[in-house]
Amino acid sequence: MDDETYCDECADYGCAGHELCDKCAGDICNECDGCDCPESPCPGYIAHYTGTDL
Repeated sequence: MDDETYCDECADYGCAGHELCDKCAGDICNECDGCDCPESPCPGYIAHYTGTDL
């Protein structure tokens, strides 16, 4: 994984910032939950478009 794992939509869809992930020590996107963890990649524009509520 590159050190930048967030899609461009993070900035475009009101991402409120990032917080630290305890598992991978990378940032977690508050908007899409993407981080450096293999199981938590940024899912792309669909997650931002539909919101983060599952």
